[in-house]
Amino acid sequence: MNQDDKAIPNLSPQKSNRWDAWSKRVERVRDMRFSFDGNVSDAGKASSKSGYNADNVSERDFLRMEGKPGAAGYTIKEAVAITRSVVPGQSTLALHLIAVVLDRAICSICKSQVGPASNFSDAEGSVDWKAIWAFALGP
Repeated sequence: MNQDDKAIPNLSPQKSNRWDAWSKRVERVRDMRFSFDGNVSDAGKASSKSGYNADNVSERDFLRMEGKPGAAGYTIKEAVAITRSVVPGQSTLALHLIAVVLDRAICSICKSQVGPASNFSDAEGSVDWKAIWAFALGP
C-alpha cells in the first residue's frame, strides 16, 4: 500500500449518508432570517431567485430581501454583505447581528451539552443552532 492510497478517505455509504444529512441541515440555515436580538424570525422558507444584480440601485432593497420585500430580519449572507457598507452605522448593526446570532448559537450548544433539556428552557428548541454556527463560520 503506497502513501497515495492512505490519503483517500474511506467513504462508506453510512458516512456519506451522515454527511448528506449534515449538509442539508446547514444549507437550511441559508434561508433563515434573524432579528437584531438573535431570534429566528423566518425559517425554512425558500427564497425566490431573481435576475436582479447589485449594480441596479433601484432594485437594491428588493435584492437585499432576496426577493421577499415583506420579510423581516436579515439572513446571515445579507448581514455579511452589509458589513462591507461604507456607512458606519450599517456595518455596525450588521456586525452586531452576526455577533448576537453567534452568541446565541454557542450558548445554546453549550447548554445542550451540559445537561438534559430539563435544566434549561429554550423557547426555540426546534432551531438547529449547531447548523447555524457551522453555516456562519463556514467557507
